[in-house]
Parts: sequence; C-alpha cells; structure tokens
Amino acid sequence: MRNTWPIVEVLRLARWAPSGDNGQPWRFSIEGRLRAVVHVGDTSARVLYDYRGRASWLAAGALVETAALAATMTGHRLDWQLLPAKPGDPPGLTLGFDLVPVQGLEMDALALEIEKRSVQRRALSGRPLQDVHRLALEQAAASVPDTEILWLDTLGAKARMAGLLWHNAGIRLTAPEAYATHCKAIEWGQRYSQDRIPDQSLGLDPLALAVMRWAMQRWERVNFLNRYGAGTVLPRIELDWWPALRCAAHFVLLRKRAPTTALDFITSGRSMQRLWLAAEQCGVRLQPEITPLVFYWYHKEGVPVSQDPGVQRRVESLCERMRRMWPDAVLERAVFVGRLGYGPSAGARSLRHELHALQGGAGSAWI
Repeated sequence: MRNTWPIVEVLRLARWAPSGDNGQPWRFSIEGRLRAVVHVGDTSARVLYDYRGRASWLAAGALVETAALAATMTGHRLDWQLLPAKPGDPPGLTLGFDLVPVQGLEMDALALEIEKRSVQRRALSGRPLQDVHRLALEQAAASVPDTEILWLDTLGAKARMAGLLWHNAGIRLTAPEAYATHCKAIEWGQRYSQDRIPDQSLGLDPLALAVMRWAMQRWERVNFLNRYGAGTVLPRIELDWWPALRCAAHFVLLRKRAPTTALDFITSGRSMQRLWLAAEQCGVRLQPEITPLVFYWYHKEGVPVSQDPGVQRRVESLCERMRRMWPDAVLERAVFVGRLGYGPSAGARSLRHELHALQGGAGSAWI
C-alpha cells in the first residue's frame, strides 16, 4: 500500500532536484508524517567540480526549493533549517524539513514542472527569448532574495562564450583529475540512468561517442588521443563551441553580494531551480555551464586544479579570458552560469533513485 504521509509525497518529488553529474548526494531520514532530516554530502574530496562543496550546496538549495514547491501540492508550507553537525556525521550539511499545514494554500504552478525538467546539451534555436519568457525567468530567479540575472544574448556575447567554453573544454578533457570524475559520471550505452549521465544525453554524434567510449577505458588512451590525434577537437566543437552559438542566450546568476557561506549558495540553488523550472514552463531548455566559474574559484584562492603544469597554464589563461569578459564585480558575485534556448526536450536524460534507496541516516552509504 502506498504511504500517504505528506512528507513522503514531498520527498518523492524533492529527489528530482538537480545535482552535479546526477550524483544525488542526499539521504532522507523520515521522522514522522510531517518531518524529515536530510543529509547532503560534500563530494569535494572526489569530484573536481565540487570546489569546497559549493556545487553540493547549490544542489542542496535546489533540493530545498523542490521540496517547498512539492509541499504546496499537499497543502503544506515547508519550514527548513540548517542543523548542527553531530559526531560521526559524514562531511556535508544536515537540514531539517518540517511541513506546516496551511488552510486554502494554492499549489505553486512550478511544481508541475519538477519531473519534466532536464538538461538539453544539444544545439538549440538561435532565436531570441520572447520578452514574456525573459520576464518570467527574471521574476522566478528574483523571487528568492538577493538574486539577479546578467544576460549574455547578443551575437558577440554568444561568440565570446563559445570561445570561453572552447578553452574550458580543453581543461576538462586533458586534466587527469577530471578524467576520474568523468569515468564515474557516465553510464555507457544508455538512454536513461538512475544515478549517472546516460551517454546518449551528452550531445555527441555516434562516431564521436564510440571513440570517446573506447578512449575512456584507460587514461593512457585519452592522453594518447589528446597528444597525437587532436582528440579534444571534435568533442569541443560538438559539446561546447557549437551549442554555445546555437542558443537564445547565456546567463550568469548573481548574488547581490559576494557569496561566502553555505547558506548563500543554498539560497542561490533555490533561485537556480526556480529559474530552471520556469524555463521548462515556458518551453525553454537549459544547460548548466558552471565549470569555468568553478575553475575561477580554484584560481582565485590559489588552489591548483591539476598537478599537470600544462593544465594549470590553461586554467590561468581561462581566468584571464574571464576577467576580460566580465568585471570583478560580476565574477565575485557569480554563483551559476548556463545557456537557454527553444527546442525539443532532451530525448535521453538522467532519472533518479527510488525514494527507498535514498532513505537512511548519517551512517548510510553516499553516492
């Protein structure tokens, strides 16, 4: 018999929140019909792109907002709080979720988009965003306090983003540290994946996908192709440069003040999720482009991205390029970057673990 506790229904939808490489770094401990404790793991020790846990914090914010939207479908308001860590807890955050019944509460329409939202990595239409859709996205993002959007939607801005992402991909595809992350993130030969990214959603043509699958079996193969076979050229064109040109706009999500705490990034993750769901509601597709910003965070704080000197030089060049594109006032306040455009929904996508697989206390295994 299906469990009809409101907290269970809320968590069934909350688990669809986005997370880096579909890692789903959360575990739910249900403590009553209206309460749960959520443990959000810090994956920075094993995931290159989770610098100081910031990507995990953004994902935690997306989870909070998704749960809040789902709660409106059950006639409840979500009250949440950061809880102090207990001895023995794994690295990460602990959140308390409490549902409060609200008489006559209307469902938030964005809740209907939760399970539809996905990443579209393929080229989109280049036609501009309709004014009504741009306004809807701005309002969705700004409904979370202290958030605003910088639009990059001229042909010149898209060309500069294409160049930035071309150089960024050169780092992603040649850093040994990134190779380890990518190997764990991709599920080969699949259209859907419960806990990773299915290879058919990457946006590569069949030949490039076959070469990539062969090469990624061993770092030596990747390194050989990169060194002697121009192995990064085709994926950089198909995954980064061409999609960057073929879209309606790129955007940067900004805090009104530089983010410094986990709470700042959680708040930004809530805004990111509302914007993403509003895009889905408008028939607009979205792809995250956060890795250049992640590499900038490493560089700004003097932390090497890679032990490979050549990769480090490329990181420094990338950051100089970013400084030429955006003033420090933008880079210091940026929390998320992405592209948007009109086009079909993704034909292949990440799914999620079933709720029972995500239940457990602080001692449970982390994905």
